[in-house]
Amino acid sequence: MVKSKRQCAKFASQFSLYLAGDLAPKQVEAWREHRGDCGPCKQRFEQAMEQTSLVTRPLRLAQEASEKRERRAKHRRLALAGALLRVGAPRRLGSWHRAKTLVLPALLVFLFTRVSNNQQPKAQVWANQGSLLLDGQPVDGELSPRTVDRGSWCETGPNSLASLVWPSGRAELGSSTLAAVEDGRSSRVRLEHGVLHLQGTGQVTTPSGVVEVSSGACLVRHDGAGLEVEEVSGKVRRIDARGETWLSDSPGSVSVR
Repeated sequence: MVKSKRQCAKFASQFSLYLAGDLAPKQVEAWREHRGDCGPCKQRFEQAMEQTSLVTRPLRLAQEASEKRERRAKHRRLALAGALLRVGAPRRLGSWHRAKTLVLPALLVFLFTRVSNNQQPKAQVWANQGSLLLDGQPVDGELSPRTVDRGSWCETGPNSLASLVWPSGRAELGSSTLAAVEDGRSSRVRLEHGVLHLQGTGQVTTPSGVVEVSSGACLVRHDGAGLEVEEVSGKVRRIDARGETWLSDSPGSVSVR
């Protein structure tokens, strides 16, 4: 079906509002209907989603390199600990020397682990539009990345957008959204309320259930009425009180109330 230029222009202008969750239900329905009927607009939408996913590629490469270094360091730690344990301690040296022989490998493993963890890249967050609070403190300026740790809270204001990026994925936070970072080095986030678009590989925990994404993407909304999963692509799994459900690739949405 051929659409007018005015309808296509309106579709393009509402793209960010759609991701932010600021469109009314009737507007969302009309937006999806236009995307399904208009080939050029559907193609532009898919291209835009692909371009945003390219942002995470350098971070994924950094994560893979970090994991490879961690595996090598772990093998070295195990080899060193095994060598020290094989040496043992003569009985005539007494219990204190035998204790040092057992404690030393554990201490070395602990120190190597701390150093390796500090070298791994952490998540970053920045404001794309409007206001953003990080642990209750305003993030000054747009596109100004802040490193976030486990347990950090990110809150966007009305008509605001923010990006939360890990080495393995990315989450776009919509308007009036409150989310906590559950892991500073992997894409795990807790969504208290609002909307976020998760890309890559990660997990979203909400009061109503858990959504897991593996090499895909989905739009997750949560409010007082329940959990809603939209724009599913790739492998997406929902887990709640009723069990586990795999969501198929579909341009529609699957609601949990």
